[in-house]
This record gives sequence, C-alpha cells and structure tokens, in this order.
Amino acid sequence: MAVIKRNGSGAHYYSPRLRKKLEGILTAPVTVVEAPSGYGKSTAVRDYLMDSLPEGTLVYWWNVVEDDPANSWVRLCRECTRIDPLTGKKLLAAGFPKLMSAWEIGRILRSISCKTETVLVMDDFQYLQKDLPRIFMSELLSCAVDMLHIVIITQTARPFQLLFFEQAKVHLIRAEDLRLNEEDVRQYFRMCGVAVSPSEVRQIYEYTEGWIVALYLTILQMQRGEGYSHSLGILQLMENIVWKNLGDEEKRLLLHIALFSGVTIEQIYFLLQEPQLPERIFALLEETPFIRFEPGERRYVPHAILLEMLQRRLAVADAATKKALLPPGGGLVRPDRRGRSRYHLLP
Repeated sequence: MAVIKRNGSGAHYYSPRLRKKLEGILTAPVTVVEAPSGYGKSTAVRDYLMDSLPEGTLVYWWNVVEDDPANSWVRLCRECTRIDPLTGKKLLAAGFPKLMSAWEIGRILRSISCKTETVLVMDDFQYLQKDLPRIFMSELLSCAVDMLHIVIITQTARPFQLLFFEQAKVHLIRAEDLRLNEEDVRQYFRMCGVAVSPSEVRQIYEYTEGWIVALYLTILQMQRGEGYSHSLGILQLMENIVWKNLGDEEKRLLLHIALFSGVTIEQIYFLLQEPQLPERIFALLEETPFIRFEPGERRYVPHAILLEMLQRRLAVADAATKKALLPPGGGLVRPDRRGRSRYHLLP
C-alpha cells in the first residue's frame, strides 16, 4: 500500500513501488539514490528510516558541502570515527583520496567494523563524486561490510556513466522509482484535500510526468484557490534545475530539440552538423529523466515542462539565434490541428 507521511509542510506521498524500493536500503550493502533536484530523494530516505528502522539500528547522516570537498571529506571521516574509531582515524590520516592513494583509502573504508546494524547516509554526493578517482568510487560502491548499509544520495551519476553504478551491483533507486503515476497523482491530491476531476488528473500528470516538486507546487496553487494552470514557478524551477547546469553545447542541443515533437539520434547529428557527438551529449540524452526515449519511435522526447521552458526561451530569442537553430535547408513546416505552424524533420 502507499504511505502518507504528514508533517507541518503537508503530506509526503510514497507509492507502493517506491516503498518496495526503499526497503532494499536495509538489506543491500550499498544503495544509490540518483535523480535530479525536486524528486524528494532525501525526504523519502529520511522518512523511510524514521518509520522503518529495526530497534537498535544506528543512522549517521552526512551532507557534502558544495565547493568544499576537503572539509566535507574530513567530516565524513569523523562520522566513520563514530562507527569505528580506529578506521575513522586511519581515514583522517590518509587524507582526501587522490589517484595514487585511492585504492588504499578504499581498502581502509572497507575494513570498517560495525557492532550493530548501521546506516551511513551520504547526501548531496554529487558535489564530491566529481572530485573522486574512479578507483575509489569502485571501492566505495563494492563496500560490503557486515551490518553496514551505505546510502549515497546524488543528483547525477556524472562524471561516471550510469552503467558504472549498475555494474557495481548496487541497489539503485532512480527518478522512475520516485515519480508518481496517474493513480498516485489522484491519491496524492486527495490526501492533500484538493478535489480534482479525472480529466484534471490526466492533464496534471501529462504536464508534470509525476515530478513530485511540480505536483507539490500545483497543490499549493490550487489550495490558494487559483485553480490549475501552468505555473511560472514550475517553469523557473525547471530552468534552475536543468538549464543553469548545462554547458553551451548541451543548451544548443535542447533548443534544437524544442523545435520538434521528438528527434532520433540520426536527426540530432543532422541538426548539430557534427560528425561525432561529445560524450556529454549522449550522457544528457541517456541520463536525464527530463528527456525520455521512446523505443517504438526510436526518438528522444523532452518533458512537457522542459519543452515549455525551452519554447519560452526560443520565443524571446533574437532572429539570428532562431535562424541558427533551423536545420540546413530549412525544416518541413506543417500546420497542427489548431492551425499553428510547427517544424517537422524529414525522415
């Protein structure tokens, strides 16, 4: 059954699918929770641990501080000292993992000893993992210590590929596990005391695609009596989470995609006029939950909120920018059902 947790800020809704995934935290040696901001990663883990821990289980929660990897590492070592004083002191003495010391520090971490069931949460890990050598990450992900359960919460797999985490055989919780389906949306709104018709539920789900923070903002909007509409706050949130964290090439790709209902990888080559795409472009397409791949059509389709945000950016772009985004020789312009022109790529 779904779980509803209430506190001063409202209801936290957890689907049966997510609940089952969270149960793996207490059985797997290492769990990785990977999804962009706004998916409720930390809240879900915290609520689950508060409600479901067996008696006597210890929890240590460590947060990485952005742009301060050295001090964040020191604080992690001190948390480890609380679990196993000897191992924690060895980690402190070894210093931040570098290429030459990564394997040895990983070996020290894997020697940690627990006297009781223990959960060590590493939150906001994306701020640290970009500075960690691959060999240390491999040691961390394969850290199988009796009675220790490590939970890594991160906004992205980068700079590593998602396959790196999958091959390590960690317990993986991703955006698709955290997002709500259409029935979940109905239940969530009902639990928050917001009456919505079946057609409104469908509209809200199709627009948000189950993104929890967008649903939360929509609920607040409707609780204020403003009805359902596409909120500028949601669009700004998407811009802050996605757009501001992209490089120029990645932004260019998304603006290209925003011109069309969906694109194949071959069409992306054509649009960008590149003989070979950089690895980060493939990572953006494959790893972000705001772009989904439709196997039947073999095309990439942007999230509805992402698409609206991009189209608003295109609307205020200058003529030169718009012209540069059109495919060489122009696109094929066809009116949609409402008579508006829309570009379509020739197959």
